[in-house]
Amino acid sequence: MNKASILVIALFNIAITASAQLRWKPSDRHNAGLPSTIRVYETTDSLDGKAFRAFYLEADLYDPKLDVYTRVGNGKRYTPSQYAEQEGALAVVNTTFFSFADNSNLNIVMHKGKVLANNPKGHYLKRSATDSVMVYPTRGAFGIDKRGNADVAGCIT
Repeated sequence: MNKASILVIALFNIAITASAQLRWKPSDRHNAGLPSTIRVYETTDSLDGKAFRAFYLEADLYDPKLDVYTRVGNGKRYTPSQYAEQEGALAVVNTTFFSFADNSNLNIVMHKGKVLANNPKGHYLKRSATDSVMVYPTRGAFGIDKRGNADVAGCIT
C-alpha cells in the first residue's frame, strides 16, 4: 500500500494574532479523498473587521502510512497546487517566507538531516555613528523527528 504523503514545503515560521476567537469547521472540499488521519479545517470569519480566509491541517504524525517531507523551489516559485502535482502529495503546507528577488527560502529548510535552505545571514546593526553590532536573525522552525514527534524551536543558522 502506498504511503499517504503530505509535502511540507518548508519549516513553520508563523505568527497569528486575532482580536476574536475564529470559528473553524471541517473543509468538506479539501477532506474529500484524504485518509481519516488527515483533516483540513477552514474559517471565513472576519479578522479585525476585514475579510479573512484561512486553513489548517491536522494530521496524526504517528500514522505509519503517512510520509511527511520537505521541498524547496531551487530558485523557482511554485504554488501549493503545483507542488502537489509534481510530488503526488495529498496535501501541501506552505510554511516559509521566500524572496521575491530570487525565490530563495528565507527560513531554514531541512530534509533527512540535509540543509536545503538557511536562515538569513547575520548583518551589522548600526547603534550609533561609530558603533555597530552583528545581529543574527533567530527564526522559528517546525520539525518532525523519525518517530513522528513534532517540535517548534527558535534557530540560527
